[in-house]
Amino acid sequence: MAISRIFLWLGFALLFYAALMLLAALGGVIMGEYSAAQVFAVLAFIVGAIGLIAYFTAQNTPKQESTREALVFLFLFWTIVP
Repeated sequence: MAISRIFLWLGFALLFYAALMLLAALGGVIMGEYSAAQVFAVLAFIVGAIGLIAYFTAQNTPKQESTREALVFLFLFWTIVP
C-alpha cells in the first residue's frame, strides 16, 4: 500500500477546503463580519499549509491506487477533515 498516494489525495482535499474557507472569508468581508472573516482566513492559511506539506511530500507517487488505498483515504478524509 502506497501511503504517499493517500497523503497526495489528502493534500488535494485540504487545499480544496482551504479554498472554500477563503471563499467564506471573502463573504464575511463583504457582509461586514470582519472577525468571522479573520477566523476563516487564518484557518484557511493553516489548512492550506498542511495541505501543501502533504502534497509536496507525496509528489513522486505511483500513478495507480488500489481499492484498499482508496478506502483508507476515504476513512481518513471523513475522520480528519470534519
